[in-house]
Amino acid sequence: MTVLPELPLAEYQFNFQVLQELRSSDFSGSLWHGVFGKALYESVCINRGSACEDCPFLHSCDYSLLFTAPRPLKTELMRHYQTIPVPHIIRVENLTSMLLFPKQIVSIRLIVIGTANQKLQLIIWALLKAGINGLGKNRSKLQLQEVWLHHPNALPRLIYQPPEIKAFPLPELLPIIAMPQQVTLRFISPYKQSGKTSNEGLDIPAFLMAIVRRVSLLQYFYTDKQLDADFKQLKVLVHALKVSNNQLVGQEQSRYSAKHRKMLDASGVLGSLELDLQGMEALWPYLYLGQWLNVGKNASMGFGCYQLLLV
Repeated sequence: MTVLPELPLAEYQFNFQVLQELRSSDFSGSLWHGVFGKALYESVCINRGSACEDCPFLHSCDYSLLFTAPRPLKTELMRHYQTIPVPHIIRVENLTSMLLFPKQIVSIRLIVIGTANQKLQLIIWALLKAGINGLGKNRSKLQLQEVWLHHPNALPRLIYQPPEIKAFPLPELLPIIAMPQQVTLRFISPYKQSGKTSNEGLDIPAFLMAIVRRVSLLQYFYTDKQLDADFKQLKVLVHALKVSNNQLVGQEQSRYSAKHRKMLDASGVLGSLELDLQGMEALWPYLYLGQWLNVGKNASMGFGCYQLLLV
């Protein structure tokens, strides 16, 4: 048990060289998410004749662990759900549509939570394979050049350069910086709140508690420690938090789903607002950690990403 969040994670940057002309879409994390999942499935599945949920290896499969996350059989949390949060978050550095030409470099970042980092070699192989398979309608091919480990308080560290992995770093706890009196919270990608359309505004307390729940669940399922925080106190705090200069707007957005073979709605809110953090010490660690975890629907695909800026 821990009273404060203890969630080790690692942030990896994958640099690819473009081999064939590639047009990326706005917020293309869902595109990368799809090719990563497909390459991972092709790399590890030994029972392709059955649906994953019917497979006898469901709870011992690396594809399930990293990508579909079925709820473990013996668990205290989420007993009424079939799946749990996945242990990865994809970040695309350029969020707008652009045309990439051969020999250009395109980068993505992958944040991997807790024990899932034990599968780093497989993760690198799957993304290397995804680049070879190709992205987009034209299956434009990419070549993985290198992988770097990023940490807030250290220089980037090269951990992979073909043909070998140079290091197997362990995930670390992020140092929580001292809480400022005020911050600007800026959404970098659309955040979809459950039960609301992109034009209905943002329920701030619900958004903040969604961050708390996400931190709690990721810690529970991907570390050996359950979070024993005072959730009642946190609920009181999120309703007491003062918000000003709300500049959030609805953003219409869609994404292609390879699973459903059609475009799906991925609309949400973008923009910024200011938070008065006085008296919010208990809430601050969750709000700070959430910058790496994203929140809301399609969080693992890069949606619901926000950044905290000093006012």
